[in-house]
Amino acid sequence: FLAVSICSYHITRNDLMEALHTASRLSHRIFRLTALAGQAKDHPVLLHMPETQYLKFVLLERAKSL
Repeated sequence: FLAVSICSYHITRNDLMEALHTASRLSHRIFRLTALAGQAKDHPVLLHMPETQYLKFVLLERAKSL
């Protein structure tokens, strides 16, 4: 398993997923997305303030093959 968590609004969820995809490709490894999450409900994301979507969490599992 690979757990990745970022606490910054400067890196979007798309940026994070793209970086993980690139790392997977460059390492010649296949990963399965197990969990994708953000901050808890007590830290709401406000639509007019994108910086409130600051926490991203990804859990990957290394796959044996396709």
